[in-house]
Amino acid sequence: MYVQLKHLGIGLGLVLLLTFLFVKTTGINSDEHNRYSSGLRRLKELHATLDKRLLESRYGLLTNYDYVNRDFSHLLQLQTELAQFPSFLRTTEKAEIHKLLQEHASLLQLEEKTLERFKSQNAILNNSLRYFPSATAKILAAQSETRLNPSARGHEGDNAGRSAISTYLHGGKIPLTQTPVFGCSIIDAE
Repeated sequence: MYVQLKHLGIGLGLVLLLTFLFVKTTGINSDEHNRYSSGLRRLKELHATLDKRLLESRYGLLTNYDYVNRDFSHLLQLQTELAQFPSFLRTTEKAEIHKLLQEHASLLQLEEKTLERFKSQNAILNNSLRYFPSATAKILAAQSETRLNPSARGHEGDNAGRSAISTYLHGGKIPLTQTPVFGCSIIDAE
């Protein structure tokens, strides 16, 4: 008799547990859950795609930033969509997700500033790499001309600036306070 009551109690407990779990699962709207989960997955994918596009831009595989700008715009739009919480979440869960979304929004602002700095610096780098060969050729041509013709440097003979630096490096006192420089003056002579 005791064993039968024990089995009956266990069976009744299982039925109550299953009923409780069934009620809890029907409280979750699967469409809302899928929409929100899909948004979170899309957020992760967009961050990965943005990183990929930045690397492609850095190594010259993308010639413009249209894809980067579009992906970042989608990130901002998705951030707004994720602020629409599913109705089945409790208030504490919504508050926790809201806090995480605020942190993500501040990180997106920082990422936007960093992205603009990257685009600027990458453009400078690409322009420098593009014009480096022609600048090098001009410098080498000018250098060979000055070796062949020392008067092309703007003066002949000893260099007072070089002598002053050499004297200083060898522990001597520099007798000069200024010397002429090669090229054009950067300050108007008065």
